[in-house]
Amino acid sequence: MKLGFVGTPQSGKSTLFCAVTRRQLEPHVFGAGRPVLGVVSVPDARLDFLTETFRPKKKVEAQMEILDLPGLPLEEQESRRRESRAQVRDADGLVLGIPAFESGSPDDTDWRGLAETIELEFLYADLEQIEKRIEKLEVQITKPTKTQGDDKRELEVLRRLQDASDSIESFRAVELSPEEEKALRGFRFLARKPVLLALNVAEAALERATELEAALPRPGLVLCAELELQMSELSDEERGEFLAAFPIDEPVGPRLLRQGYELLGLASFFTYGEDECRAWTIRKGDNAVTAAGKIHTDLARGFIRAEVFSFDDFRATPSIKDLKAAGKWRLEGKEYIVQDGDCIVIRSGV
Repeated sequence: MKLGFVGTPQSGKSTLFCAVTRRQLEPHVFGAGRPVLGVVSVPDARLDFLTETFRPKKKVEAQMEILDLPGLPLEEQESRRRESRAQVRDADGLVLGIPAFESGSPDDTDWRGLAETIELEFLYADLEQIEKRIEKLEVQITKPTKTQGDDKRELEVLRRLQDASDSIESFRAVELSPEEEKALRGFRFLARKPVLLALNVAEAALERATELEAALPRPGLVLCAELELQMSELSDEERGEFLAAFPIDEPVGPRLLRQGYELLGLASFFTYGEDECRAWTIRKGDNAVTAAGKIHTDLARGFIRAEVFSFDDFRATPSIKDLKAAGKWRLEGKEYIVQDGDCIVIRSGV
């Protein structure tokens, strides 16, 4: 799952990307017109607790891929804009960087209008795709081909989306079954991607962060990208002193990654023991066999059962023996839906 950082040129999205990935901002790299990939570890206090308790040889955090995508050329020719949108389609979810720092006060910038303009650009691009495909399908379904049935079903779904394209909200609100989602996966619709707003403000405006976040039209966070980049270059000790000097509770990275997990519908489960404590990433709603497959395909293939307890129960009673005595250590089968924070041992016949 990839989280894409998007925004207009000079929005601060690349600065934010570098703050999260803790890498240098290199203009010759970030201005080259192609995506820049970063892989970041996802901090998790629950994994830290398990590591302190079991004292394994190794701790492995979950990881997330993030993309810094080239600036959106809203004022350029359609061919360049189309190329830019194709790059955005590769991301599963979007962090939309909106600049609101130039005058010092977000109130003096039309950041809401810019966010709406970008999202409407995405919607119009999707609608163009839909209209072209509908025209083709309307011809195809008149022919007795092997795919006629599938074509008719696809046409019906696309017409539903077309009818709901009068606004971003109505377009996103169209409910699709898992089968319909799968059939339309190739479109990689932009306007249906989950969006997290990152309002980039001047340092002085951070005092109003809580107020501004409450005013965001979508889930998001308020930050000063330049300040975050400076902080990312400090040692842990220096970073603590830096935080104390500004109205910031924690660096942007952990906050953004937590919201990114929620945005993409992800969850974490944990494996534990003397050799290793590790966080694994799954989609919410995945079952025990799918989780086993994340660890190793053989575990899924020969799945017998999952031995499960919740992290919250373990934190309250950090003893597996006591959890068993209290009935909070469970045996679960293949169809068990893994919950965020589950601690699991997979038993397999392979």
